[in-house]
Amino acid sequence: MGRILDRTRESVLEAGISMLLERGPEPGVRHVRLVDAAQRAGYTTGAVYRCWASQDAFQRELAVAASHHHATSVIHNIVLAVRASVEHGAPLAEIIRVAANDNIRAPRSDEGLAALAIRASGGSEEIRAASRLRFLDGIAEHAHCYGTLLRLHGRRVRAPFTIDDFALGLGALGDGFTIQTELRIRHPSVDRDDLPEGVGRDWSMFAVLVEAFVERLTEAVD
Repeated sequence: MGRILDRTRESVLEAGISMLLERGPEPGVRHVRLVDAAQRAGYTTGAVYRCWASQDAFQRELAVAASHHHATSVIHNIVLAVRASVEHGAPLAEIIRVAANDNIRAPRSDEGLAALAIRASGGSEEIRAASRLRFLDGIAEHAHCYGTLLRLHGRRVRAPFTIDDFALGLGALGDGFTIQTELRIRHPSVDRDDLPEGVGRDWSMFAVLVEAFVERLTEAVD
């Protein structure tokens, strides 16, 4: 019975996230009704109310699931960009440029989902705890990705900072620019001529700041 309820919960949440992506994040989770998500997922109202006691309980969990969906898709995009650059033997600066530019400029259907959990939490300690856990999971995934990339290029995070601190800082930087994107604030870029061969000239501000972050917080391994 427990596995059936877990599958039901997962399917209905996936349907709810699809509805959020279709409508955009501005209306928020309050416009996604449990009965509509259940119908899309192919479940009856009675079945889904065994998973959630109320509409509010469903919407709070949907907000957390949506934020996790956003974090997971960001990680996926970073990994794809980094992998392609590494396979072509690109220098670290070019990998930073490509990954950061893509993260800022690539059109995304899930922009705005990252803030939903916080907005929906209200006074709920349960939802804040769940959001925090999902956030820390995302930081751990980023840290693993960044740690692998640094090792490939013979670098490590400078003490006393750790790779988790490094990922936390880059995450805060990226989240800040995400908020600006949601507010339709133009992201600046620069055409650089101070780079070695093999590194593109088109740099977003995010890419420039990530490069500075790497230079200041990491060091070559002896």
